[in-house]
Amino acid sequence: MPSLSTLALLALIVLALPASAQSTEADTVAVAADSTQVAADSLVTPHLGGLLRRVAADMAEAQAETPVPGPIPPPAPILHVFGSGLRVTLPPGWDGPAIASEGDPGHATYAFQNTATGHPLVGASVRLERVSGLNPLLRERWLRGQTTHGYNGTRPVGPATAPIPGFAVEVEGPGLRGIAVFTQRDDGLWALQVVAPTALWEQRRDEVRALLAGIRLP
Repeated sequence: MPSLSTLALLALIVLALPASAQSTEADTVAVAADSTQVAADSLVTPHLGGLLRRVAADMAEAQAETPVPGPIPPPAPILHVFGSGLRVTLPPGWDGPAIASEGDPGHATYAFQNTATGHPLVGASVRLERVSGLNPLLRERWLRGQTTHGYNGTRPVGPATAPIPGFAVEVEGPGLRGIAVFTQRDDGLWALQVVAPTALWEQRRDEVRALLAGIRLP
């Protein structure tokens, strides 16, 4: 842009000229001003364009480096592994006491109770008992459910089906319903039981029964 002193000098020259000459001189001043603006634009526009391109490139790079969050994985099942080789898998979200007693080589017990508030199977329990060293007669009775072991305060009320091999009976006790399964693995006799509060058993019988499928005997 022309300086103020230059513009003032041009104005004085224009005033000293005839009207026709003034018009021509004014045109000349306008042309000079336009030329100066064009020159300025030619300097500013490439600089601004380069700046905008750098900003766009920086934004694109930042977006490329920002990790896209993936889907949230589902909750994992709860796995318990014991020295005897027993593995018990419980549903995701299950929480509560897990008690094992393996000190006696001829007898072991395991108990798992779900106390997780809001869980679909809150109040359900898994109870296992292992006995070895019984004579053939008692072993035969065990495999028919004719034993004092494995019922944990419940009593048999009828036949049942279970997702694992063995002799299965439906059981009930004070405020509880469920299933007990009597089976054998090598020289060990096992009683596997799942129980739940009566109302829960009536509403989610299949889910409670399915807890047996998470038991892997050694």
